[in-house]
Amino acid sequence: MASLKQTILGWVGDKFLETATVSSVESVSENFRIITLHAAALTKVRWASGGKIQINVGEWNVRTYTPVSIDSETGQLRIVAYLHGKGPGSRWASEIKVGDECQYLGPRESLAPDSKLKPVVVFGDETSLGLAATCRKLGGENSHYHFVFEVTDVEECLKVCRE
Repeated sequence: MASLKQTILGWVGDKFLETATVSSVESVSENFRIITLHAAALTKVRWASGGKIQINVGEWNVRTYTPVSIDSETGQLRIVAYLHGKGPGSRWASEIKVGDECQYLGPRESLAPDSKLKPVVVFGDETSLGLAATCRKLGGENSHYHFVFEVTDVEECLKVCRE
């Protein structure tokens, strides 16, 4: 039986969420996937680095991701998904395949990694690598961004960061 939250989100979601199709799934390592979504609505968005997208990962469980990139010309958005545990987000990211559809809200502003404030220090875990990738792209070689992560496997995370 659906919970009250799931019932409300189902009603609201059908009216306000956009639908995207999975156009690419890349397994970067055992625990990370880069997922590319395609939607016509993404050609109309103005994306700011550090923005977020919320995805219905099944049964109206919503997970938030920081897009690594959005191409408004092609309507494609890329996220980094960390597969940890057996929760709804991990299950969705591990089972999703090219051609599947998902509903999403956003992207919308969340953080401002292009802020004029310097230096910027980001604390996080494996789920923060998408934000780190966005900040790194903004900062380039002379980045004023510094990252402190608590991770299970340092080498695996470094591999993801190089992608």
